[in-house]
Amino acid sequence: ALLRVVPPPVIAAILGLFVALIPPLRELLVDQSRQSAAPCQWLFNGISRLGKAAVPINMVIVGSSMCEAFSRPRAISGRLAILVLIGKMIIMPIVGLTAAKIMHRVTLIDQGPDDAFYLVTMV
Repeated sequence: ALLRVVPPPVIAAILGLFVALIPPLRELLVDQSRQSAAPCQWLFNGISRLGKAAVPINMVIVGSSMCEAFSRPRAISGRLAILVLIGKMIIMPIVGLTAAKIMHRVTLIDQGPDDAFYLVTMV
């Protein structure tokens, strides 16, 4: 019943915040002093690598969903599919990049965020 109300990604985000806000739990996964490895650093590294694969996997899922929608007659109109693609591939990256540039100019973001930051805001 809880999964119907709160999807698993939201539960994972809440648990992640819970772990990050409690120093003893956080120190199990990440060594703040960077002098020695945390006891469960291997787990953190594995989860971090999985997280880096999220964007490409999401793009494959979007492409697969659009392909499936086009293959079924009357499942989704061609016009709606094109509009969704334009929104996802053109409009949302422009909005994300513009928001990042504005945050950088208003100094909500430290100087010189790396290129990966802009890539993520465009996705």
